[in-house]
Amino acid sequence: MRTTSPAHSLTAFTLSVFITLAGSLAASAAMATSHEPSPAPTRNAADQAPVVPQTTPAHSRTKTLRARLDPNAADVIGSRLLAVPHPDATPQEISAAVEQIGLGAKLAVNPTTADPRTLVEVTVPTSTARQIADQMATTGLFLAVDFDQVAQSAAYTPTPNDPYFTSPTWGWNLKATPGASFNTIWGKLATAAGPATAPIAVIDSGYWMTHEDLTGSSAIPVWDYGQNRASVTPVAGSADQDHGTGVLGVIAATPDNAKGITGAAWDTKTLLYKDTDALGNTLASATANAFFAATGAGAKVINCSCAFSYLSTTMEAALADADAK
Repeated sequence: MRTTSPAHSLTAFTLSVFITLAGSLAASAAMATSHEPSPAPTRNAADQAPVVPQTTPAHSRTKTLRARLDPNAADVIGSRLLAVPHPDATPQEISAAVEQIGLGAKLAVNPTTADPRTLVEVTVPTSTARQIADQMATTGLFLAVDFDQVAQSAAYTPTPNDPYFTSPTWGWNLKATPGASFNTIWGKLATAAGPATAPIAVIDSGYWMTHEDLTGSSAIPVWDYGQNRASVTPVAGSADQDHGTGVLGVIAATPDNAKGITGAAWDTKTLLYKDTDALGNTLASATANAFFAATGAGAKVINCSCAFSYLSTTMEAALADADAK
């Protein structure tokens, strides 16, 4: 879970989670053999062209990770299904499949090449949610199907009573670990052969890019998947509004400006994604979409500070995609 930092602070705890998907997402199809000779292709009376029987599309033979979340459980949004589409599945096929399932299922998000999102979203009645999820998994159009969920926040008090919290060296000298001080690490970074070529990605609650120590930083706002917009500004007044800014500061605060701190990787391109909705809630759908986007952009390090009560199959697929690349 995320914790609130003091307003516009550039110090934050972060937790990075990477989970490797075990097992393959592909299943082989068995082919039946016959001793009878194959019939010759028939001809269409209209144009006399050969009519060859259609083969089953490759994506319809894919093994789908079925929904494991309980739609009625706490923190689970039982009225919203998420699905990771097979790379070969078209928006038209997905739309037709959801319509054929019926049971009150309504396609809410069906991304095209112009849409920055990856996940398909389907709104469902809670009474038929599980049935719809199971039927979506049998279409062969999706790698994973599961319900959306909300990560819970827990704010610390504005001034914790930890004895070293107000120390000017807290978090940087790391006194308990000899040889691992920030200054020592900074010296090694400063003598390295330039910045890393692969970008860093941060998935968090938003970023106050007008902060005095972020002006001129190498950070690049990309997309807000919680509100589906280009701006990555936090939701003002939300419990986690300053968390992303603090995380970004640790990574990319501007050096040599006589203000605040210096980012540990200030000269490395940092891609910024926001995963909170208009109420400041962190959504699994937004987080998973951000993971797919960051991986697609070539990020090799992804920092995501959030905690969900359950690991959905759609989140598992997003993490597996990042781990594989």
